[in-house]
Amino acid sequence: MNKKLTLLFSIIILLSCNGIKKERNIDGNWYSSSLIKLENGEIDYAEIFIKNDTVHICSEYVLMMFPRNIILEKDSLFFFSKMDSNFKGNILTQTKNSFELGIDNEHKRIYYKLENVKNLESLINEEITEKEFYFEFNERRINRYEKLGIKN
Repeated sequence: MNKKLTLLFSIIILLSCNGIKKERNIDGNWYSSSLIKLENGEIDYAEIFIKNDTVHICSEYVLMMFPRNIILEKDSLFFFSKMDSNFKGNILTQTKNSFELGIDNEHKRIYYKLENVKNLESLINEEITEKEFYFEFNERRINRYEKLGIKN
């Protein structure tokens, strides 16, 4: 009888723990690009740095954007402004080294962990100069084109 109660109690705990959804944490440095060359001949390479409720973005289209406030609620990501909040997408899957952001599996973008030390975080913390960052950013962008087999 005691073993049955212990087993039943263990099953209840496992089932209740299974229902608890872990909080998403996407803080850190990430990079992403389209997987094919776009109409304008680019792959839309971008790097982002997320810390708490702020995202910094640098892309081959717009070198550096002003920091934007974000809200991460459950699996939904919003850009936030005083006027309104703009839905950006859902975090579809997340691993230690990547996360997928999009509306569904057809309309998603994969962000990969950026381990390089000359990243947006280093620039924001004034550990490197803008010149150092942009040189490294451009090298990573060119490497991404090469990895995808696209001539730049």
